[in-house]
Amino acid sequence: MTTEKLIEKVNNIIVSLPEEDRKAAFYMLSKSPKRFGDTGTTPALLTDLLKDLQEDLKNEAAKASGKLSAKKAAEKIFKQLEKLDKSFGAYVSDGKQIIGGSCSCVRLSEPLPLQEYPAGETPLNYVEILNSTSKNSGEVLTLPSLAELTAHNKTQKALNKHIKKFSPTYDFGEGLPAVDGEKLAEVLAILGSSTRATASLHSPLLKAIYFINESGDDALLMPVRKGV
Repeated sequence: MTTEKLIEKVNNIIVSLPEEDRKAAFYMLSKSPKRFGDTGTTPALLTDLLKDLQEDLKNEAAKASGKLSAKKAAEKIFKQLEKLDKSFGAYVSDGKQIIGGSCSCVRLSEPLPLQEYPAGETPLNYVEILNSTSKNSGEVLTLPSLAELTAHNKTQKALNKHIKKFSPTYDFGEGLPAVDGEKLAEVLAILGSSTRATASLHSPLLKAIYFINESGDDALLMPVRKGV
């Protein structure tokens, strides 16, 4: 049985629940991706199962299009906001998909199969921030390949196991910004190997780095303090 068919069957079960349970289930679904299964109620278990199946279907679609790694990277960007207990999800502006977090965001012409931003809520205006960052591009930065960066991040983690909550950094050099290595990897995984990056023209150590690939997809990433 296909995932799509399983989603249909679970949804039919939810619709057939007694009215009180059905209303509870619809409420829980509206709070996606929050989970309620630990309450042990039938509506909670069914809605968690439906959410899992919906996520499986998105992963299948991403894998079929060769975009699974990009989708997973985008979901990590959302995690930046989830950790702050803020709303998150992709939305469309001027025909492009916007994927935003607390310190990075990406704008894509070809959308990824991602959770949508909650209806009725207003996301941060990432478009304005991206446009402003693109106009203040300065020195071109030499980017590592994704494989090189992954090896760099793993090495830093191995050498700093004794440090709690250690995050690897990637330093572009003297007078140039440093960034969180894992967040840089997320941007590169989404934009691909044709990505070009530039530091901020006026405050390269403090302001966002701008990224753009040959398809015109772009992104920004905030730097971290040197030595962090």
